Amino acid sequence: MNKPPETVKNALLLYLDEISKSRSSGTAKTYGYTINKFEVCLTNNQCPPETTNLTAMNNDWMQWFLDDLRGFAPTTERSYLAPIIGFYEYVVAKNWLDLNLTEMRYFIKRRQRKLTERAQRFPQQQIKALLRGLDRYASIPFEHKRDELITFRDCALFHLLADSGLRVSEACSLHKGDVDWNEATLFVLGKGSKEAIVRISERVVIRLKTYLQKRESLDVVQKTHAENLPLFARHDKRIKDHILPMSARAVQQNIEAWVKKIFGDKFLYEITPHTFRHYFVTVVLRTTGGDVEIAKKLARHSDISTTMRYAHLSDDELDKTYADIFNKTTP
Repeated sequence: MNKPPETVKNALLLYLDEISKSRSSGTAKTYGYTINKFEVCLTNNQCPPETTNLTAMNNDWMQWFLDDLRGFAPTTERSYLAPIIGFYEYVVAKNWLDLNLTEMRYFIKRRQRKLTERAQRFPQQQIKALLRGLDRYASIPFEHKRDELITFRDCALFHLLADSGLRVSEACSLHKGDVDWNEATLFVLGKGSKEAIVRISERVVIRLKTYLQKRESLDVVQKTHAENLPLFARHDKRIKDHILPMSARAVQQNIEAWVKKIFGDKFLYEITPHTFRHYFVTVVLRTTGGDVEIAKKLARHSDISTTMRYAHLSDDELDKTYADIFNKTTP
């Protein structure tokens, strides 16, 4: 057996380093965020990673983590579990510990909640209400310039995600020079470094122009050429007046903050960055009468089976269809 790291913290750092070498930067950041949650879980259960010896690691830790995830939607629970399962597999593969992975997976299978249709249904009306709420906040006078920039930026960004199907990482990578205002399109470097031209709606163009006009005084003093500046910039106090790109994690946090501000806690874990892409694909399918090929091309899916996952009806639509069929007939 290879000599294991002395502490759990050291093992987690080595695991994250391995992930950063084999996965995209976005995936590495997601893993890092999940590992932080796992470390908090261990600390709360009197096993602080910085001082706990790796040899103390056992399958009970996974049970603790599952307990902490009970407040999340089943889909979110699964996304958080994957990196931690990977850590268990990593420790065993490195021959640091002889853990019973079969038992661990069996326990997770028994404890994990099923992805029911209700859990999978995406909140279309809530996304529409979120966008309307952002527009309302953008119409209110601002006491601080920074708050104004953040509101108009998020208003433009969220509308873009909803109307273009862009992945959050793609939106964060955009530069001002990637926008063709005359054609209402974006030049995007997408998944797998594939180049693509993405269409944007009139309402997105309007909101983008408004945000960039609000930001103009900051852009003109930057040393970088205007076209190379990020389309969506950070406006937190720490960076002062510099124009730096946003991260996908920051967008996720901003979505959570706006959802809580507009709805309270009710839809906090139902509206996520990917929900906007789901919204886009499903709206295209419904508007085109279920034309999966058009939806596939607009969403830039490489496999049509991916698009087919979105080809479902909401309960509201099923209720309406049922009523149209059965409740309008003469007894």
